[in-house]
Amino acid sequence: MPLMTISILGCGWYGLALAKALVKEGVTVKGSTTSTEKMGLLSAEDIQSYLVQVDADRQTFDPEFFQCDILVISIPPRFRQSETADYLPKIKHIIRAIEQARITKVIYTSFHWRLWRS
Repeated sequence: MPLMTISILGCGWYGLALAKALVKEGVTVKGSTTSTEKMGLLSAEDIQSYLVQVDADRQTFDPEFFQCDILVISIPPRFRQSETADYLPKIKHIIRAIEQARITKVIYTSFHWRLWRS
């Protein structure tokens, strides 16, 4: 029987590694991606895959993704792609989804290799 359900918003290099480790521990993991191609990769790792698109002016997601015990947000701003101006509006959309789903435990991760190297 799974211990809990953890949703990971952003299964990039960090989120995917975390998801794999949690699955090995028997945790039910829901992982999000912005590309349909990556959904198969997540499913192959026993991660329930969800397509989640959050932009500054709109968001598209299955509300089931936010039905979890813990939400891990792993979507750092992309400095090289001039995305920093849109990052705060994206986070505001995510906060609204968190409030609507009544998630009480949220972990926000933020890492950028350029900041780490300086």
